[in-house]
Amino acid sequence: MSYEIVKSIKVDKKNKKVYVTGASNNVTPRWFNRWENEYLGEILQKQGYDAVVKEILYAYYEGNFQPGGRNDYSLSLALLDRGVFNWDRQHKKEVTKEEVIEELYKNYMILKSEPKGKFIVYFEDHDSYIYKFTARRVFSTSYRESAKIFRRKSDAEIRLRNYSHVKYRIEQI
Repeated sequence: MSYEIVKSIKVDKKNKKVYVTGASNNVTPRWFNRWENEYLGEILQKQGYDAVVKEILYAYYEGNFQPGGRNDYSLSLALLDRGVFNWDRQHKKEVTKEEVIEELYKNYMILKSEPKGKFIVYFEDHDSYIYKFTARRVFSTSYRESAKIFRRKSDAEIRLRNYSHVKYRIEQI
């Protein structure tokens, strides 16, 4: 099954158009192009901004859009409670499409209202700062100047979700 690897989505409220920058997963080499998404543009024209945001969020949930970069849509998906809303549909209770959309939209609005800034993570046990994340490992440094900078506090919390056994502190710089 194919999907779009999405780097960015621009919702133009003034001209009532939606632009997606992405590439198909089953075409190599990957060429990221920007195009007008007519389906989402039609939703924007007929139902408004909130409806198109909800449709984008649900496309991420369904797997039709995959993150090619970090944006508010993919971050709101990362904030979902995996015990209730699980992608493999192994739910503890049956959830409807509307419940999923409302939970994703709530997460999106929380992210949008959160102030942006510069945040770093300090590991108290190791007396060091995070400077790099990979798929399986976190690298640290003793130099504060080399620490990885996060745009939001929630970005750091999402990345550190799997490291609950380590004492850390998120600092604003």
